[in-house]
Amino acid sequence: MRFRPNLRAGAVAVALSVAAVVALFAGISPGAADRAGSRPSASASVSARSALAAAASAPLTSVISVSSGLYHSCAILSDSTIRCWGDSRSVQTGASRGSSYPGSPAVQVGGIGDVASVSAGGFHTCAVLTGGAVECWGENSSGQLGDGTLTNSSVPVAVEGLPSAVSVSAGGGDLGHTCAVLLGGAVECWGDNEQGELGDGTTTTSLVPVAVSGIATAVSVSSGLYHSCALLSGGAVKCWGDNNYGQLGNGTNTASSTPVAVEGIAHAVSISGGALHTCAVLSGGAIECWGSNYHGQLGDGTTTARAAPVAVSGIANAVNVSSGTFHTCAALSDGKVKCWGYGLWGRLGNGLSSWTVFSTTPVAVIGIANAVAASAGSDSSCAVLSDGTVKCWGGNFYDQLGNGKNLFSLVPVNVITP
Repeated sequence: MRFRPNLRAGAVAVALSVAAVVALFAGISPGAADRAGSRPSASASVSARSALAAAASAPLTSVISVSSGLYHSCAILSDSTIRCWGDSRSVQTGASRGSSYPGSPAVQVGGIGDVASVSAGGFHTCAVLTGGAVECWGENSSGQLGDGTLTNSSVPVAVEGLPSAVSVSAGGGDLGHTCAVLLGGAVECWGDNEQGELGDGTTTTSLVPVAVSGIATAVSVSSGLYHSCALLSGGAVKCWGDNNYGQLGNGTNTASSTPVAVEGIAHAVSISGGALHTCAVLSGGAIECWGSNYHGQLGDGTTTARAAPVAVSGIANAVNVSSGTFHTCAALSDGKVKCWGYGLWGRLGNGLSSWTVFSTTPVAVIGIANAVAASAGSDSSCAVLSDGTVKCWGGNFYDQLGNGKNLFSLVPVNVITP
């Protein structure tokens, strides 16, 4: 598997958990890779950062959903507009590169409205509009924006030739890809395809959407680092792409450029593809996960990789699940959020952080009692609360917590807006 350690020409070297992903491929300890990763340098003066923090102190409100990518997050507000925060080096937050400190509070994405859903990927973002069109912005080095070019865009561009979509999922790292479920249940994908993550039976990258082979009844899709999965109308799940760690869930470690059935899953209600693992919420509220488990991100009390689903310990009332890079989070029906896996920088939200902190079973996020959904990024996590605010916790080198402070937090903090 090839993964470019330098994100783009002139960019700082990959840091934190992305470095750890690279290390896994090379057989190096992820923790050691994280320690070796360089902290990103600030692109604004201390005075400019202080001015930003002073100007933005009001919590972001009226949020109905949130999606966390590697180092940025985006939220849909009740007026169907989008606010994003975090890393903007590839203009994935909709802000021109260098126009603001890459960690400023949540800012509105210009040129787009009537948004039905949004998905934050590695270094790009995509949204479905209420009319079914899909628009994307950010990094486009692999054609992940779907506009037929390889040109980055700080403003949303229309995905070419895509019929009416009902959902979209932006995945991948620097070599990104995107998938969308169409009205009627077909799935189309575009962008990087080195591991067959477009699902069209080839490993040929595509700058425009191509049909995923054999999928006609999908209700949702989730794109991981180099794999993708679709939830079918009957509750089964099919996945395709890279399978080095069993993230396709079919009992093997063999990659597949066409969809394969996940073993033993028949009543899933939602799915989430992480970097190297995948999770699903079942109809009764239990969660099952499969794939890489180096830091316990499968939540089964072990660190053993699984090529088929295993039950997450102690969860029976999940309403959603989100798979990050080396950790996973779930919102529960009682309003609490629990996370498991790697705890560095406080991404589990339980007040702990060190190079060796991880939990192989779910732990409660401190101070969250009214969550309606959770979303896990690379080294941070976020939750939408019932009052329409968003709280995030964990790493904050690119201000992916959205609080304007650029300091990691072991407990949830409010996302703020100018």
